[in-house]
Amino acid sequence: MRKILLLPLVLVLFVTCQKEDNIQKTPVQANNLHPKTFKTPEDVFSFLSQEMPDVYTPEEISHFKTMVQEPEETDHARSGNTVELPAGSVDALQAAVEEADEGGTVIVKAGDHIENGWINIGHKIRIIGEQGAKISLDNDLLEAIPDVLAGGILFENADNSIVEGIEFSGLGDGAGIGILINNSNRVRIAKNTFTNIQFPITIDHGDHCTIRRNKMTLDLALLENPAGSDGITNINGRNAAIVENEINGALFGIFASARGGLDWGNTTENCFFGQIICNFFGANYPDGTELKAEESGNHWLVALNDSKNNFYGGIVVIDGAFKNTLLANTGSGNGAYDVDLVGATERFGFLTPTSSGNRVYSYNDQTIKDCGENNKVIGGIMVDTSVDPCDNVE
Repeated sequence: MRKILLLPLVLVLFVTCQKEDNIQKTPVQANNLHPKTFKTPEDVFSFLSQEMPDVYTPEEISHFKTMVQEPEETDHARSGNTVELPAGSVDALQAAVEEADEGGTVIVKAGDHIENGWINIGHKIRIIGEQGAKISLDNDLLEAIPDVLAGGILFENADNSIVEGIEFSGLGDGAGIGILINNSNRVRIAKNTFTNIQFPITIDHGDHCTIRRNKMTLDLALLENPAGSDGITNINGRNAAIVENEINGALFGIFASARGGLDWGNTTENCFFGQIICNFFGANYPDGTELKAEESGNHWLVALNDSKNNFYGGIVVIDGAFKNTLLANTGSGNGAYDVDLVGATERFGFLTPTSSGNRVYSYNDQTIKDCGENNKVIGGIMVDTSVDPCDNVE
């Protein structure tokens, strides 16, 4: 799905207000299953091996276990040069990265730092914040579809880089871009906080990247911005690990395109859509290159997430998203549905193809609406589409 234009978004808001009453009055069908309790990662992996051996091989499950685990601590002082970025710095991060050189480390000292425009990182680097390290970013918000990116921290050809332990915020009305990963594999962004940034973390091209235990608070006023706002955006990153992040106030808390990896243990709250598995486009690099997904979200394992109190839905699967597994997620207080498997629709003013071949396993009282093709839903509370019809088009 492409970025939502303002008018269709207003219409969806109106529809959402109506759906609340419809769901309460709609006859529902509950699947009669023995309840299952998923308390640990091992519960999930046991389920996959026992109930879905046709989908997940032992090798894939072993890989997921590795993705869930917290990586070992490393000694930042022992690899390459170590450079300190002193408190009160202004536009000094670029020089510190260059001085640290390949495989080096930049220690962001406790205190305030300001960065304007682009910081271009083209080699392996670790940027580690001391407790109390704060970087304020000053680059323009995106205001249109598509708009041109105006700055941020760009990792390009910077495999195996790390950003950890920093408080990022946008100056003034907010920054458009926080961290953008392009053509960089195995980048890890962990244990940071982001406030007043329109797109805190975006993976364009970059495989096996890890986004772990970050906290993001976005500005709800951006729901009226045509370019929208995402907490974590995966555009073309394959086999990503999006693990245990907390996101509040985005248009899309997590936006997942491409062949996925692991979407695990995240909390999305007070967003318009808590999570969306979809197809992305909506911005350009300064040289005119599009940020555009090559394929809709597919083969994601979406497990143990809590998506609650979102204005429309908890998890929405749309725009051709296929063969994703939603397992043991929770959701409550969402305006329309906890899980929405969408058919071919023009709900956003243009045609998006049907979701298909997705599997949902819900062993709680999630409200689930299935308007797609060949999806499999077990558990939860199924919305009766004869009373609350699908918005499918031919």
